[in-house]
Amino acid sequence: MKNCPHCSAAMSQKDIKGVSTEECPSCGGIWLLKSSFDRIRDREDRFIRWLDLPLWREKKDHALSASARKCPACQKGMHVVDYHGHDVTIDICTSCKGIWLDRDELRKLIIYMEEQVTEETVADFLKDIGHEATQFIGAKKGIVAEVKDMSIIMKLLEYRIFSEFPVLAELASRIPLT
Repeated sequence: MKNCPHCSAAMSQKDIKGVSTEECPSCGGIWLLKSSFDRIRDREDRFIRWLDLPLWREKKDHALSASARKCPACQKGMHVVDYHGHDVTIDICTSCKGIWLDRDELRKLIIYMEEQVTEETVADFLKDIGHEATQFIGAKKGIVAEVKDMSIIMKLLEYRIFSEFPVLAELASRIPLT
């Protein structure tokens, strides 16, 4: 049994959206693997399933720094991921690819990802389609998952185009479907 990296209490199994995780009964933190987070994200909001959360590499939208906490699985030092300008700071283990989420951080992380989709422009979605096309060729997640991701991006692009250019939505509604 693993101990909580925040308060050292023994953690117990917890099911979130049909995915097995470990929760601290004392502080409410959650320990899960990245693959488990991906499954929870996919079940939480189908429109963010195509977003990859770049936890293990530094990017312009977040910073990676050393954490005082130890990984509950391998006991190695974890790292803090801070998403600039958002109320999201999580701990990760670069060795075993585990994620520690303090109470309510899962909700905040999902909201952050939903905001990422909401803030996308038509140009951003077109870039995402190009990126997804390269992943489609490599089929890292499997061909079916990549096709689903591509279709979601294209649907979101359609929504964005019609919201930014309402005249196009009006014209499209006049096209006979027969």
